[in-house]
Order: sequence, then structure tokens, then C-alpha cells
Amino acid sequence: MGNHSTKTAITEDWVDVDIDDSASEYSYETEEEEDMECDEEMMRQILADAKRLRFMADAFLHPEKPVASTGCYCDGCYYDRPSAPPRLSREEADEQAQILADTYSLGRLAHAYAHPEEPVVTTDPAACARCYYDRSSAPDRLSVEETEEQAAIMTDLDVLRRAARDYLHPELPVVSSDPTACARNYFTRYSAPEQESLEEAEYRAAVLADVAALKQRAVWHAHPEMPVTASDPTACARNYFDRASAPEQESLEEAEYRAAVLADVAALKQRAVWHAHPEMPVVPSPVVMARCYFDRASAPHDAEQIISTSAYAAEKKQQESLDNHLETLESLAPVTRTKVAPATGPCTPVVQSASNVQLFDLEFA
Repeated sequence: MGNHSTKTAITEDWVDVDIDDSASEYSYETEEEEDMECDEEMMRQILADAKRLRFMADAFLHPEKPVASTGCYCDGCYYDRPSAPPRLSREEADEQAQILADTYSLGRLAHAYAHPEEPVVTTDPAACARCYYDRSSAPDRLSVEETEEQAAIMTDLDVLRRAARDYLHPELPVVSSDPTACARNYFTRYSAPEQESLEEAEYRAAVLADVAALKQRAVWHAHPEMPVTASDPTACARNYFDRASAPEQESLEEAEYRAAVLADVAALKQRAVWHAHPEMPVVPSPVVMARCYFDRASAPHDAEQIISTSAYAAEKKQQESLDNHLETLESLAPVTRTKVAPATGPCTPVVQSASNVQLFDLEFA
């Protein structure tokens, strides 16, 4: 394109644009040649069209050049027009380019992972790599025989799975590709268990329901402390321990007093047994020590007059009766006072001897 000295707007009649020297010479030559063929008006029109086309070509080829106007024309900016797409800032453009580059890299990696059989294309002639299938961490590869055996095993497993499903669900329909295949009924075969009638099934269900209800009530009676579970939110019930027919409940003081009375009675029973049966052995703790009752220092009579166990054994050998031995002991023993059980509560106003107290199921001779 030639150098322009002035650039004006395009009109329908004429465009005043200066052209370079070569274009002037060409136009002059053209004018001289066309003077012979065309009139001046046709030549002007052709030149105006040529100049207009040249101007438009230059405008399209260099859109960055400013637009020169005579002052009577105005125009909007191409990039700021209302219909122009939104323009990104430099930071947004850089970020968009980075995102597109990352997306492209991810796409290439995904394609490489999805198609490992494709050859690796690199621009570095010195680059090298190991085989994907022969690497150290690669899984073991099966031979042709092992692959065939594995396929046979998987086929057998599938057949066994189908057979197990058929046995587990005999109600499933049988699917066959042979239109001439036939089979007997599973439930009416000769080896089928006896089928119960509808009435028997209903009666059995009623019996099982009654047994379940009885079991539930047995659990309620055996464990009254268990909470009551109800599905009716409006259901209500009285307290088991506060019902009208419940036995009278004693207070804490009464329970403690009753426990003390029973403990005193048990102690009295134990001591009555000791006094009534002095011949019974004493069962002490392994750390307890005791002295002989008849050889103690505070004994009321001489210990030599007491028949020892060895003398009693000698007299027994001489066939002396037990009555003579007891009479001898009574003649030697001094007169003692009767042991009286102390009162233990307001319920025992009468003092009785320990030998006259009726202690549960004990019977003294």
C-alpha cells in the first residue's frame, strides 16, 4: 500500500485521497489510454471506485490505524459497542490461559492413562522409558494355559452359582431355550414332603401365636421390673407396686429394725445350740486360738475330779453306761444359775430360759 498524506470519509460522488507516485503515473497512463475509448465521466467513476476499494482494503488490512473524519461524521468504538462481548482484564486473561493449559494437560494425561497401548511421542531424542508391562511393580502376567484354566474356573463358578440360586429359590421360573423341554412339578414330585392343607396351616399359625403370647406373659410375670413397651401412645397403666392388691410396703426404718431383730434371733439361736449341745465341735477361724473350758484357771472346781476324755474311754471299755457317767458329772458340778436370753426388742417382754426357747426347726432331747 502507498503512503497517504490525508485520509477522508467516503462519499458517493468523490473520495479525495492522495496516492503515491507510482499510482499517479499509472492513473495518468490510464487516463491517456482511456481518453481514446471512454469519456471523462466514465474514467472518473472507475477511478473513484478503484480508490474506494483501495481505501477499504487498507482499512481492513490495518484496523489499528485511526479513522480520519472531516468533522461531520461520528462513529462508536468497535470494542465498546453495546453488542461487543465482555472484555477480560490482563489478570483474568492470564488466569484463563493458565486454566486452559491445565485442562489441556489433564486431557492429555487422561488420554494417556485410558490408552496405554498408544506409542509415546516425545520431542526429546535423549528421552528413554521402561515398558509399562515389564516394570518391577507390574502384576504377574498369566500364560496362555493359565488364562484358559482361569476362564474354565470362572465358568464353573458361574454354573455353581446358578445351581445354588436354583436350589435356594425354587419358586423362580425356569428359563429354557429348548421349546421341547419339559419337567415335573417340584412340589408334586414323589419325594416331596407332605403338604399341609390351608386349614392345618391356619391352625398351626394360631397355635404358634398362642405359644408366643404365653411366652411373652411368662416373661412379664418372671421379670416384672422390665419396662412395658406399647405401640399405642394413648395407652396408660397403674403402677405394679402401688396397686390396690399390692402387699403393704414397709419403710426404710422398719426394714432396718426387722433386719436387726432377725440378726438378734439368729445370734440367740446360735448360742442356744451351743448351750444345748456342748459336745459339738467348735469350728473356728484358722487364726483363732482358745483354751480348754474345763482346764481354765477360773474353773469352779478341781480339774482332777473331772473325767477326762481318756478316762471316759477307759470306763467305756469297761462297759459302764452313759447314765452313770452323767450322774458322776452332776455330782461333781457346782450349782449354777440358769442362763437367760436378754430381751432384744419391744416384741419380747417375757424373759425365757435359753433351753425353753423354740428356735425354728430345732428339737432338743
